[in-house]
Amino acid sequence: MFFDDAHFDERLNVGPRRDSSAGVGTTGLGAGVVHWLSVWVHTVPTMNLDDVHWQMTHYCGVSPRLAILLVEQGHLETAVRAAAERGEWYCAQEAVRALCARGEFERARSVIEPFVAIGLMAAKVLAAEVLIEWGRIDEGLKLVGPEDLDRVSGRGCRDFAELLVKAGRVDEAIDVLTPHVREGGIAALLVEMTDGQGRDDRVLDLLETLAAKGLQAAADQAWNWDLSSLQELRATVLERAGRVDEAIRVFGTHVTDRRVRNENTLTRYARLLARHDRLDALQDLATGRDTDGSS
Repeated sequence: MFFDDAHFDERLNVGPRRDSSAGVGTTGLGAGVVHWLSVWVHTVPTMNLDDVHWQMTHYCGVSPRLAILLVEQGHLETAVRAAAERGEWYCAQEAVRALCARGEFERARSVIEPFVAIGLMAAKVLAAEVLIEWGRIDEGLKLVGPEDLDRVSGRGCRDFAELLVKAGRVDEAIDVLTPHVREGGIAALLVEMTDGQGRDDRVLDLLETLAAKGLQAAADQAWNWDLSSLQELRATVLERAGRVDEAIRVFGTHVTDRRVRNENTLTRYARLLARHDRLDALQDLATGRDTDGSS
């Protein structure tokens, strides 16, 4: 059994709680953690949104790592009880995932429902995932979907778009994010969530339109476009679509024409060249010679 004196103090911990009424230690536990948790879960009978937010932002109570290990080591019922009787968010999250993997959707929903009831958005998203995996797609999307998409920011649309992809509605997800694609992280999310979904041409059309506008803005000295990220994302989609030469040309032209010196960007370009054995272009990059890597 994993939970023994020799391993537990070093590898697991339960963090301090905002509500200290349980009277437990704040840094670590010795042997008997499962028995300890089985008693501990009875000490706080109510749940509120502030305490759950405190857990999530300060990694308090049962830590994410401990919650994962409880479930992995066969103590799913302890995690379920900690979620139900003590409001342990990370226990709820891991218990729900484990129950869904077993096909126990009804029970998974019952575990997450108290967190939904107090208005926790992360719980609504997880509950929607349960419903979608259960086959109750419209019900799941309705749980998270904004009432008026036109009035919601890109950040507010992210969870809904990702759920649409999980529900197999990829084109709808793209439609949801397109009006917000210039907002921070949205273009990258669009590229990530469409990977393997057969929508590369559509995503490329969108990115190429944005890149053209970004280049014009740069020419006009209007530096409010993250042109570097757009070109990198274009290269990512081109590469995964099998259009390697175009990917290298787009990325390489950007690096040379804009005289990019950002180490992270250059590293990603070097890795692209290395993945496709463009050794001459890689050597030119290393020695500072201008090349778009296309030869």
